[in-house]
Amino acid sequence: MNTARDLKRKGLADLADATFVLGLTRAKKIISETEDPFVRLRTKWVLGKYASAMERYDVFDECAEPFLSKSYAVQKELQERLNKEQRKRVAYFKSQTYLTKANIEMVRMNHDEAEVYFKRFISEFPDDKDVNYARFNLGNILNERRKHIESRAAYQSVDAGMWKEKARAMLMRQDYGGEA
Repeated sequence: MNTARDLKRKGLADLADATFVLGLTRAKKIISETEDPFVRLRTKWVLGKYASAMERYDVFDECAEPFLSKSYAVQKELQERLNKEQRKRVAYFKSQTYLTKANIEMVRMNHDEAEVYFKRFISEFPDDKDVNYARFNLGNILNERRKHIESRAAYQSVDAGMWKEKARAMLMRQDYGGEA
């Protein structure tokens, strides 16, 4: 999967696609043959991560389902069949899946869905290192949709790092009447 991603970055799309298909086939075999729910989830997460990088959003969506599901049955199984450390890792997979899904929906110009996933990330993972990234991008989506009061609140909630400076710049643009 690393090789496929690297080939794509180097502009070798056909070779990258062929390499990705090999990795996809191997990953699907692991998922179907293992009984260990953690191995299945980790494999789906890794596959989804590379599918996103390869712009194979159909594959990403399929892999992301267990992490995006609000199904009680899915969540109960995860709690019952995973140990504490595995649940912690799966929470990380879930947080990153939310961000990736939000970014994919922005690429698809589906701002409603991107907004949903940024908000879910912010709500469920308020202490995550990427929360300011999510807040800033949520502000951008809201601003594009002319929800200026909400976008302002999102920008104001950015409280650290490079995203704070970018949010401050967007707030200044809003203050001076320029559409941010």
